[in-house]
Amino acid sequence: GTTAMPKGCPLSHEAIVRTGDALNVRFSLTAADAWWDPLPMFHLSSILPLTASLRAGSRFITMVDFEVDAAVKQILEERPTYLFGTFPTLNQELLGHAGFRSADLSFVRIVNQVAPPDMQRALQAAMPGAAQVAAYGCTEIGGMIAQNDPAETPEQRATTCGVPWPGVEVRIVDPETGQDLPAGGRGEIVARGFGMFEGYHNDPERSAEAIEPGGWFHTGD
Repeated sequence: GTTAMPKGCPLSHEAIVRTGDALNVRFSLTAADAWWDPLPMFHLSSILPLTASLRAGSRFITMVDFEVDAAVKQILEERPTYLFGTFPTLNQELLGHAGFRSADLSFVRIVNQVAPPDMQRALQAAMPGAAQVAAYGCTEIGGMIAQNDPAETPEQRATTCGVPWPGVEVRIVDPETGQDLPAGGRGEIVARGFGMFEGYHNDPERSAEAIEPGGWFHTGD
């Protein structure tokens, strides 16, 4: 984390590889696909797509630093099927670029963004030929545990992050009592599954605070 005291977060090879495989299954990715991911390789937003790409035998296209002119040129030359700009700051720069807006982007079938619903709807409207998707997760549970399916409706994809991967469980609990809430209830997200980290590095006290018996991780969200 960069907004508070940093915490070491060990992840297993299984967590990374199975999350990559889950991405491939969710998006039916094959060797014919190509990811465009300009995000830094110290971050799971690059590590997971790279792993998925290796597992699918697809191409992985990246850049050292995001710069919009170079990014648009790279996208038009490499013709990726999945744009993984992810964050609105990057996607807005792409959408604001005249060369991007006027280009034939029919080769793109999926575009990823994590943002409020209005921004998701705007991205979908700007790229009607691609399915806008979003993801939910955090480092402690493998980076991401849910992502939209392109087959969902545009409104579902604008207002949710899809359903969890097979092998991942999610509960919504009352943050005061820890009791499960009924469907539609607003509470804390707790999760467990193959992507779980191994506890905070050299910090058993903080690990015990975050992980309850049974392996459920309290996200704080």
